[in-house]
Amino acid sequence: MPALDSDEPIAEVTLTPERFAPAIAPRTLIMVNGNGDSLVPRRYVMALYDAAREPKELVWVEGEHVQPSETALLERLSGVVTARLVAHGLLR
Repeated sequence: MPALDSDEPIAEVTLTPERFAPAIAPRTLIMVNGNGDSLVPRRYVMALYDAAREPKELVWVEGEHVQPSETALLERLSGVVTARLVAHGLLR
């Protein structure tokens, strides 16, 4: 697998999230996903999460895929993300 900063042409790099997820560590990965998301099925979420290395956290929330016009949902999700960042010591 080429490094993320590789000079390898993009056409020759397989663009699958699972391929690059391990490179996120040692930074914390917090995945927030809607349990009713029709755009990103659960099996894809799990494939990405399983490919990532620790530290990682998977958070499921009620809802569909987030659209920019969903103000109430975005506010709720920002609260979820903020709480997780604080819990991981990444935000005070």
